[in-house]
Amino acid sequence: MLKTIRKFRFNATEGLRKTSNNQVLRLFLAARPHTLIVILTMGLTLGLTMTTSYQANAAEQAISFDVTAPTIWRTVNDTVMGGISQSTVTANATSATFSGELSLERNGGFASTRTPMTQAVPATHNLIRIAVKGDGRQYQLRIRTDEQWDSYAYSKPFNTENNQWLQLVFKAKDFTPVYRGREVDAPALNFSQIKQIGFLLADKQSGAFELTFKNIDFIANASEQ
Repeated sequence: MLKTIRKFRFNATEGLRKTSNNQVLRLFLAARPHTLIVILTMGLTLGLTMTTSYQANAAEQAISFDVTAPTIWRTVNDTVMGGISQSTVTANATSATFSGELSLERNGGFASTRTPMTQAVPATHNLIRIAVKGDGRQYQLRIRTDEQWDSYAYSKPFNTENNQWLQLVFKAKDFTPVYRGREVDAPALNFSQIKQIGFLLADKQSGAFELTFKNIDFIANASEQ
């Protein structure tokens, strides 16, 4: 019986962290038989849920790309084609923010930032995960497999919610190769070939914008292979 109590105490305190060990023990000692059955059932359910979650996390192997060094981020805006859009990247201890003013004047309409990859992505890592907080506009996650500044890129548009953190996960096949806004023929994207990564805004809406993002994770997930 004591072993059963200890097992439940572990499961319950892990699932309901606000409940102390002493509270759980007192609950057992004071519980009526039918109440005890209900509590035991709840404890076993919580234990199975935690085990499933732990196994999923254990099977997931991720490497993170640190985005908080502002000097590694380069902005490329429509000024290279005569436009007047402006952007910058700032960073704090945990995240970086891409912000500025998008203008449609002088046939402009895009602002972007990118950074070289400082570490290779293993061929086994088949997912990319980003955490972003935007302003309700649509941005693009952009990946390049070369080190040129004006070449085709692999693009994945994503929507943001105003001032809300979102976690997004993409596969390589979710990205489309584009050049200056048009789809082009190119080899299928392989994350292990990434040389540059960044974000672009080109939603045809003038005005201020702001996208905050945290470390970018590359994940090896066997269930997605």
